[in-house]
Amino acid sequence: VLKDGDALSGSTVTDIFAVDMAGNGDWFVRGALANGHDFALRNGTIIAETGNPVAATRGDLLWGDTLVLVNGDSLGNYVVAGNTNSGDPNSDQVMVVNGTSVVAQEGDVIDLDGDGQDNDNAFVTSFTTASTVLADSGEIIFVASIRDGAGTNLGNAILRIAPPTPACPGDFDGDNAVGLSDIAYVIQRWGQPGYGLAEIATIIQNWASTCP
Repeated sequence: VLKDGDALSGSTVTDIFAVDMAGNGDWFVRGALANGHDFALRNGTIIAETGNPVAATRGDLLWGDTLVLVNGDSLGNYVVAGNTNSGDPNSDQVMVVNGTSVVAQEGDVIDLDGDGQDNDNAFVTSFTTASTVLADSGEIIFVASIRDGAGTNLGNAILRIAPPTPACPGDFDGDNAVGLSDIAYVIQRWGQPGYGLAEIATIIQNWASTCP
């Protein structure tokens, strides 16, 4: 589907760094172009490139010269991470979902002990190449190097971003209504974090309600 020398985005492909395939058959490629840009493809379409906005809501922030990962889930969602044109070297890496949401950034506070408090003096330094999983639940598992507030390297950590909260209670499939489709959505993901009896109970409690 792609090789060195192919025309892409006004230039030509010079390197292919990594490939991945999601459960639904979506394929992803991360590589470089002759003009010095890094790129990420999803099914042959560019979803990130050096100089392009990192997210629709962050037109001021552009992808830099290094993309470190791209992959997706089996529902058509995808995640990209890399550096940006930010002038601050302590916050110039980002992780973006679906080209719309910045879900993690260099300098973010980490809750290392899981107590829900940001008091562990630990922060994201950089994202590790290709070491990220985007689950169908919306949960993101990734490896990052971390540091303390003084900038001392604390090594690597496996980190988790929890699934997004539904727009309204019980609306797990995001169609702005609570009903049978939400039960099917939860059952399809049964056993994953955030999908079980408690979620079925929430659906029943809010049955037939709609989101504003």
